[in-house]
Amino acid sequence: MSKIRYGNGVVNAFTLTASILGYRLSSINGSSDAESYRVGSRGSFSLKDFQGSFTLYLDDQMFQGSRGTAIFTVPPSDYGDHYVHAFSLDRGIYSYKRIKIVPSISVYGGSRSGNEIFLRLDGFPAVELIIIRYLSTQIPDTRGSIIAIDFPNLRGRIDISTRLPYVGDPQRTYIMASDIVGLVSASIGITIEPPQPQQVVTVLQASEQLQLLISGPQVAYLGETVSINIYPLREGESITSNITVYVYYMGDGNITPSLIMKVQKISENLGISVRPNNTGLYIIWVAAHSQQVLVGEAMYSFRVVPYEEAARIESILRNLSLLSAQVMGLNSSLGDIIGIVTGLRDSYIDLANRYADLYRSVSMLSKELNETKKELLGTKEDLAATVRGVEELKALRSLLFIAIPLMIAIVAVALIIIIKTRRSSSLTIS
Repeated sequence: MSKIRYGNGVVNAFTLTASILGYRLSSINGSSDAESYRVGSRGSFSLKDFQGSFTLYLDDQMFQGSRGTAIFTVPPSDYGDHYVHAFSLDRGIYSYKRIKIVPSISVYGGSRSGNEIFLRLDGFPAVELIIIRYLSTQIPDTRGSIIAIDFPNLRGRIDISTRLPYVGDPQRTYIMASDIVGLVSASIGITIEPPQPQQVVTVLQASEQLQLLISGPQVAYLGETVSINIYPLREGESITSNITVYVYYMGDGNITPSLIMKVQKISENLGISVRPNNTGLYIIWVAAHSQQVLVGEAMYSFRVVPYEEAARIESILRNLSLLSAQVMGLNSSLGDIIGIVTGLRDSYIDLANRYADLYRSVSMLSKELNETKKELLGTKEDLAATVRGVEELKALRSLLFIAIPLMIAIVAVALIIIIKTRRSSSLTIS
């Protein structure tokens, strides 16, 4: 029955994107002050061995933490497992913790018979049939104790209004809400007080007033007997009165009501039974006066629906019960699948972190190779200059090899000429 969701897909996308872009988020341990929470309750989430500031997400709500701790308020959420996510880009940390959202009921309004109260149900399974009823020894009939049957919205919330039933004495009762199978439920205790004069159904504006309280169903099935009870009251106390009751029938398409029953009795209370023969709206008009010249009037109505329609509703409820059992099995299988997906997700994030490390290493290696390439290019230019110098030296050496013998030859020729010249001069003188 429990459903698992990660709280905020933006956070998951963020952590994955951060890893790919090179932000290494180290996973650290985090803990919450409780394992389960009700909608609207406050909780805290703390990071182990971390004293900095961080951001926390629960569903679509964001909270800021400081000194390693964040305080959060549980937003409207449906029943099941949710995840708290915490991270800090500046400090490079990430943590998450699974918590459970459980059902709760809140009651707003008065506590006396006839008062309208507002019921807010939170933390129930989304879009699953929920039955809301009274639990009391004074209301033993299951069908009569049902307040409403409704479906929560996608955030697991139901809002309804109802009126408290009549009680003669203060009565402790409970309002309970549950799914058809009864696996998910919540209840709240209330005390219903007897009505006071200023809180009756209808009051004539007079200095001396008689109040009339009428109790009965608001919906009845065709073919069943409807019981209506009338109580004349003065300042909250029963008083003997001459009570006259008129029962009118107004069909679904009729405009003018028709009188089908009239009952008159002198008593502290009057109970009548109406057995409807047609579907539609029935109106009850009550007039009463007492010996103390107190007068009161009130009106009450109930609607009659076909029994076949009720049978169809019961059939639908039975089918929904079977469907709910099948959904439970499906939820269990989905839980296993989601557990596997969670493991794959963690492995994928670890792989992304490793890829980020590899990417940084490749970038550093590429930078070093570029620097080495520049150094090699400089060395190549130096070697080219050296080679050019060596070639020039080789050319000079070859030139010297030719020039030196030539110079020796020239010098030898010059010496021979000088010697011959001196010999010629000596012979001439002789």
